[in-house]
Amino acid sequence: MKKISIILTIALVAMLFAGCTSDPASSPSATPSETPVTTPSENPSENPSENPSEEPSESPSENPDESTNPSEEPSETPDASSIDLETSDLADIMAVINTGVESENFFINEITEDTFNYELGIDYIEGAEAIYSGPMITSIAYCSYLVRLPEGTDAAAVAEEIEANANPNKWVCVTAEKVAVRQSGNLIFFTMANTADVDTMVANFEALTSANNG
Repeated sequence: MKKISIILTIALVAMLFAGCTSDPASSPSATPSETPVTTPSENPSENPSENPSEEPSESPSENPDESTNPSEEPSETPDASSIDLETSDLADIMAVINTGVESENFFINEITEDTFNYELGIDYIEGAEAIYSGPMITSIAYCSYLVRLPEGTDAAAVAEEIEANANPNKWVCVTAEKVAVRQSGNLIFFTMANTADVDTMVANFEALTSANNG
């Protein structure tokens, strides 16, 4: 009887041991929920569409390439009848002088004491006001200058000096066809460009001179 009990006990222990050492993969307790899965909603750094703070802005007002810079818009040419060579802004006078010129899209820079000699070929004159007009395309042989001298300056002598020092070969690849210097009162106009443009600008300047002296 005792032997039978011992045999049954051993058999029961063996069965229990076999059940504890079965393959976990075959066990119904190993479900897919036990395997961690990373979804887009669980990782906001990899799903920018669910993270508004990291979305690129689509507003045109925040895209400088699509905005208009008013400072780059061309200004309208002033009415020639409103120009006073002694008091009007030099940029307005230059705009009227450039009317009808073939070379378009000009920019205007102020000539300072440091650039006075380089641009005009003469020493700086204390109290002088000057601007430079040039084309957006640097391969075009064109430049125009307006110089307003202080009262008491010999404007005629300054104009002669500018013309004597003019260099139509100042560009590397191109050469101006014609040089012209005109003076009215304390205002000097100096240009180097192709013949047609020079003639047009000189005619415009002389028309302003006549209107102001008339």
